[in-house]
Amino acid sequence: MVFSSMLFLWIFLPLVLAAYYISPGKIRNGILVFFSLLFYAWGEPLYVFLMLFSVAVNFTGGILIEKYQTRKKKILVATLIINLGLLGYFKYFGTLTEAGLFSADGTGTTLFQVALPIGISFYTFQALSYVINVYRGEVPAQHNFWHMLLYISFFPQLIAGPIVKYRDIAAQITGRKETIRKFAAGIMRFCWGLGKKVLLANSFARVVDEIFKYGPYAVSRKALWLGAILYMMQIYYDFSGYSDMAIGLGRIFGFRFSENFNYPLVLEKCSDLNSRRISIILIQLVLCRNSGTDGIFPCLPGFAIMSIFLWEEIAKARHAPIETCLSYFSLPECGMGLEWRLFS
Repeated sequence: MVFSSMLFLWIFLPLVLAAYYISPGKIRNGILVFFSLLFYAWGEPLYVFLMLFSVAVNFTGGILIEKYQTRKKKILVATLIINLGLLGYFKYFGTLTEAGLFSADGTGTTLFQVALPIGISFYTFQALSYVINVYRGEVPAQHNFWHMLLYISFFPQLIAGPIVKYRDIAAQITGRKETIRKFAAGIMRFCWGLGKKVLLANSFARVVDEIFKYGPYAVSRKALWLGAILYMMQIYYDFSGYSDMAIGLGRIFGFRFSENFNYPLVLEKCSDLNSRRISIILIQLVLCRNSGTDGIFPCLPGFAIMSIFLWEEIAKARHAPIETCLSYFSLPECGMGLEWRLFS
């Protein structure tokens, strides 16, 4: 289920809004948890249990880290291994199998296929945000499993982000206040994002698909340039639109999510990258076209997001602002000589 579908707009969203606002305040978080699990189970009925397992692991890990301070580093490492192990298995097993690493005959064939759970990168790194925040002592461990489940599974940002750090939203889980002003602002923001997605991104996608389906030698150079530019705009408006819709939906229910895009395509010079605060999620959403395969595939999504935590640690160790910490990512898998500067 996607935000721009008729099912979401005309059935799911009205139902969750009605159930949420006619319910007393004490059970509103439960309403959001129920509809969030329903939202995820609609597309992944089996893998909803995988998400619940991830929530349980990190919920338990946070409590143990807070309780056993002398062993908290070992507990953190164990939690990281479980989280990244699950993410690596589901996200990269298929790719490595196609390369012949896990096939019996080396041809890329295997006896079983591993389907990629929807949104596993987003909810895994949100969970890691929680245990890392608890490990640093920035927030107390969450002792209410349902509150933890709401943080991980909240449907507006479950599928396509934006990734929300636990320390930024912990107080809002129990202490937020819904107002008419927030509701109206959320509706406006959601409609703005919906327009980006449906009117712009989808329109650009149709043109891009028509240009690139013939291959680089079957169309003119001008057409290729047009396709490249429109493809860039498609990616930006697609994910910017989804971020706007997620932020708007959160605002409707009283939450305030961090901004994810701040005009990254209108920079005058490279030094403006820092002041523009390009989100970490933008790096995850870099997509590449491979002339040897059909369609689009993501490049190093997990490693890009994980680096935000590493750079924060480096910044603290050097007693320097996090904005001064810079990382370069080369993307050889894309067949392109690109380096991306990453800011948290």
